[in-house]
Amino acid sequence: MHTAVGIAGALLIWVILWDAFATIVMPRTVSFFRPSTYFYHGSWRLWTAFAALVRDIQRRQNFYAIFGPLSVPLLLAFWALGLVFGFAMMHWGFDTRIFTEETGRWGFGTMLYLSGTTFFTLGLGDFTAVNSLGRLFIVLEAATGFVSLAIIVGYVPLLDQVFSQREARITLFGLRTGTPQSAVRLLEAYGKAEERGKLEAILHDSEQWIAEFLQNHISHPVLAYYRSQHFGQSWLSALTAFLDTCALLQLPVDHPLRSQVKTSFRMSLYALVEMARVLKVRPDRTAQDRLGSEGFEKIRGALEKVGLFFPAGPEAEKSLTELRHLYEPFALAVSERLKIPLPVWVPAAASEGP
Repeated sequence: MHTAVGIAGALLIWVILWDAFATIVMPRTVSFFRPSTYFYHGSWRLWTAFAALVRDIQRRQNFYAIFGPLSVPLLLAFWALGLVFGFAMMHWGFDTRIFTEETGRWGFGTMLYLSGTTFFTLGLGDFTAVNSLGRLFIVLEAATGFVSLAIIVGYVPLLDQVFSQREARITLFGLRTGTPQSAVRLLEAYGKAEERGKLEAILHDSEQWIAEFLQNHISHPVLAYYRSQHFGQSWLSALTAFLDTCALLQLPVDHPLRSQVKTSFRMSLYALVEMARVLKVRPDRTAQDRLGSEGFEKIRGALEKVGLFFPAGPEAEKSLTELRHLYEPFALAVSERLKIPLPVWVPAAASEGP
C-alpha cells in the first residue's frame, strides 16, 4: 500500500514536470496528457459561471479580462501544489526517516510539511531526513523548486511581451476596420482602385501578424484568454474580420489582388482552425447566421459605391456562403468558448466609413 502511494507520487511529479516543460519550454502543442488543459477548462467554466451573474455587458467583459493574467499565477500554484504533494507521497510511501532511525512511520501531514519547506527552499531545519533515500528526495525537490522559480521569473515577462506585440498589431488593424470591427468598413476605406496599393499592404501586414500570432499562441495557449485593453477589440474579432474581408474580395472575378487574397484567406483560415484545435472546440454548424437574410444586399450596395462589383444573380451570395462555411463554424465555436463577440458584417452606418 505504502509503496503504491510512493510510486503514484513519482508518477504525479513526472506528469507535472512534463506539463510545465511542454507549456513553458517546448515551442509547440503536444497531445500527451496535460493537467494544465483540464485546469483551464475547469477554471474557465467556473469563471464564466460567476461572470453570468454580471448583467452589464461591459462589466462582464472586464470580468472575463481578469481571468487570463490571473490564471498564470494560479497555474503555477497548481503545479507547485502538485509537486509538493507528489514528493510528500514519495516520502511517506518509501518511508523517509526523520531525526532518528526509530521504528515506525511519520504521518502524511509531517511529510507534507517537510516537502513544502523543501520545495520552497525555506531551510528551516526542524525536520531532517536521516536515511539516504529521504535525503535524495529532499535534494531533488530543492533542485526542482529552485529551477521552477528561475523558469517562472522568465516566463511571465515573456507572456507580457508577446501580449503587447499582439495588441499593437490588433490596434493597427482595428483602426482600419472601425469599431465595431467590420470588413465592409475596411473595404469602404481601401477598396477603391486608387487605394489598391494600401489594400495590398494591409493584406501582407496582416499575413505576417497572423503568422506571428499563430506561432505565439500555439506555444503559449494561455494568451488566447488574454483580453484586449480596448472594449470591442480582440484577436478573434480581428482574425474573423480579416477572413470576412478576404471572402468578400474573392467575389469580384476580375479583382487584381484575387491571387493574393486567396493566399491571405488560406493563411488566416489555418490560424483559426489551429486555435480551435488548441482550445479543443469543435466547429459550431448550428449557430444563427451572422449575415442574416438581407445582409448580403446591404454589403453589395455599400461596396458598389467604392467600385467593388459582385456578379449579378445568386452566384455571388452562394460563393460567399461557401467561403463563410469554411471558417464561421470555427469562429462561432471559439467565440462561444471564450465569450468573445464576433465582428459585425454590416455596420450600422456602413457608408460613413471607419
